[in-house]
Amino acid sequence: MNKSCIWNNNKCSERMCSNAPSTLLTETDCNNYLKGCTTVKGGGCTIKGLCQDATNQNSCTLDINGTQCIWVASQAICRNQGCEDFQGKTHSDCYYQSKLCTAGVNNRCSAISQCELSNVQEGCVFGYNQNKIVPCLWIVGKCYQYNGCSSIPWSTDIQCKQISPQCTTDGNKCVAINKCANNSIPGCITGIDGDCQVTGTNQNLTCTQFVRCENSIFNTHDQCYNATNGKCTTNGINCVGLTTCTSYTSKDDCIKDISSLTLTNTSKSTGNCVWETSTTTSSCRAQTCTDFILTTHAACSAYLGICTTDGSKCIIQSTCQNYQTQLVCSASLGTDGVCIFVNGSCRVKTCDDVISTTLSGCSQLSTCISDGVKCLLKNRCSSYLTILACRTGGIDGQCAWTGTACVKMLQCNDADQDEISCQQQNQYCNWTSSVGYNASTCSSHTCLSKSQFYPCSPVYTFNLSSFTSCQMYGGQCKTYLPTDLDSDDCFNMTSGYFYWNLQSGKCTQCNYLQTTNNTNNTID
Repeated sequence: MNKSCIWNNNKCSERMCSNAPSTLLTETDCNNYLKGCTTVKGGGCTIKGLCQDATNQNSCTLDINGTQCIWVASQAICRNQGCEDFQGKTHSDCYYQSKLCTAGVNNRCSAISQCELSNVQEGCVFGYNQNKIVPCLWIVGKCYQYNGCSSIPWSTDIQCKQISPQCTTDGNKCVAINKCANNSIPGCITGIDGDCQVTGTNQNLTCTQFVRCENSIFNTHDQCYNATNGKCTTNGINCVGLTTCTSYTSKDDCIKDISSLTLTNTSKSTGNCVWETSTTTSSCRAQTCTDFILTTHAACSAYLGICTTDGSKCIIQSTCQNYQTQLVCSASLGTDGVCIFVNGSCRVKTCDDVISTTLSGCSQLSTCISDGVKCLLKNRCSSYLTILACRTGGIDGQCAWTGTACVKMLQCNDADQDEISCQQQNQYCNWTSSVGYNASTCSSHTCLSKSQFYPCSPVYTFNLSSFTSCQMYGGQCKTYLPTDLDSDDCFNMTSGYFYWNLQSGKCTQCNYLQTTNNTNNTID
């Protein structure tokens, strides 16, 4: 086998990474000296190993196995690049950057794992089960592995419908929806032919498509209500349709109002009925706010969306000015906002009523901010007169202080005089402090400057109108031409803005993009 030799210390020696001259400072230099070598701190070369073996940023590129490395400047160490190093709000954002990643918390990516370990809905797409890819499904704040209706051990129709509209229950577990006639009696709720009802006698019950209440022959409310899934009550002989509470004439019938079929958050009744007896008469009425003895707005509104409290019981929510006493005004919430009792009357609480000089103190009302002296209503950037108010942001977007006025940020250099506002947008903007006669600046990121804060990825302009493509070269994040990418990297490395054109055999912009120059790409 031919070996490369060098003249070293007055003798001929085999060329090895360890005897490379200390004047070699980059990985490219070392690899040109001998393939498989990388640079070391202080100059010279060593055999390329794992990411954690790299001793400086120049050698922290790819390890011996081709794994991407990342340099952690704050700790001066090199490690494997992980999913958490990528930014992404959705599964697609992260999966484009690495097929091992999905969406995680705080707009960071996370490694794909078991469905049940995903804690954000955007990342609940697929996971691993015994090293196999399986689909995931996000249901009521939790991620589940999903292969069909029976994947999740639930048993009620409401639960099963959360898995899929095509699922129902057989009384014990979730199953695929079928015709009503094929459903069991405990599972006689919905079918592919519509809502179902139990008909027949107690000795010969059958499940059929719902037609009308009278087809179910039962003489108690509970039997009729359960047989028709909440649509019917009884007249004592057979099932009949629900009606208004005031139409029921006996206590046994006074249970459900017809409004229970169409309840919303603004309904004025719970859908239940209340039998009310006095010394002279008895009658049925709709259950409403005043039937609940609760002392907080949260507790009352949980029962019925239109309810609040007067401090001792629930009442129908109204505007602040309609609350007549200080107790009611203080305990309740108005339809027009938080209430305050002043000079013998109740009105909406404003920012002027909040006594504080800090943002945290003023934010007890969600619409208020601080200008450093008092609380004021959050408004447009141009209305703010102090730098503190300006930095909280406006209803029209990110603000920046120019030294004399507050303006809405439209580009990074709008914050040349405002370091904090510039740094609040550090995914787009880079702050450079003044040195000598050079004034401080807030400028758009380059590939290199953004990589000091985030993994090497496309750099977008402040208004998201264009982006610059970036890629790691020789341990640094640098600009590259998307059109030079191969079929494996074309889509992923451009965050989905380019695709591999099979006809031309080139990486090509999607038709909703226009190229403005060699490296900047404008998004229409």
